Amino acid sequence: MTQVLVNILSNAEHACVGAHGRGHISISVQETGGSTRISISDDRPGISAENLGKVFDPFFTTKEAGCGTGLGLSVSYGIIAQLGGSLWAESDGVSGSTFQIEVPPSDSGAAGRPDEPAISPLRLLVVDDEPDLRNIIVRLLERRNHKVDAAGDGDEAWDRLQDQSYDCIMLDLRMAGTGGQELFQRLNAADPVMAGKIIFLTGDMANSSTRSFLDPLANLVLQKPISIGDLEQATAVVTGNGQK
Repeated sequence: MTQVLVNILSNAEHACVGAHGRGHISISVQETGGSTRISISDDRPGISAENLGKVFDPFFTTKEAGCGTGLGLSVSYGIIAQLGGSLWAESDGVSGSTFQIEVPPSDSGAAGRPDEPAISPLRLLVVDDEPDLRNIIVRLLERRNHKVDAAGDGDEAWDRLQDQSYDCIMLDLRMAGTGGQELFQRLNAADPVMAGKIIFLTGDMANSSTRSFLDPLANLVLQKPISIGDLEQATAVVTGNGQK
């Protein structure tokens, strides 16, 4: 539940500050028919009816490139659903929004029941030709108890994929030698399911050729520099880890 609240409050803060330079956020809690409802309201510009239906989509964000991944609300929706609750957004489209969280009472007989879904260790592959960045990403993920392999280019990654299946692949788009685009196309021809587990890493979203390659794809894209929060939320969306 902590992660859900952080995600929603962070979203509200960015929206308010981006519009006004400051803002007001209020939180209320009430019991409703045995369930607990948490309401988080802010004074951002209203969310349009069109966007209101998209705010929990994993690929949706109204932020500028490099200012966020658009994954936090999608991950939050999955966490609340696993808890047997509901998460929805309300706005008149003009001013302000309210995110409503409603969860059933916990089972008092289930001793030690966690308030958030357990995150299972994943088998991950990180592909990046920058050794320092690659090593940082690997260390961050290993600290989350994931099993992580690394490759310095597309050819090395392809060799690893011949012997090992991965829950998720973090792939730098532009690399010396065999780059991310070529590896994706090769893998998509051989194993489309595995290709669908690729998360692209790039610092070149403004480039027209980069956009023309990525736009038709359903794969997630993370804009460099990348935070551990970005990595965790993206892998959760791709694998369903912690959201089943």
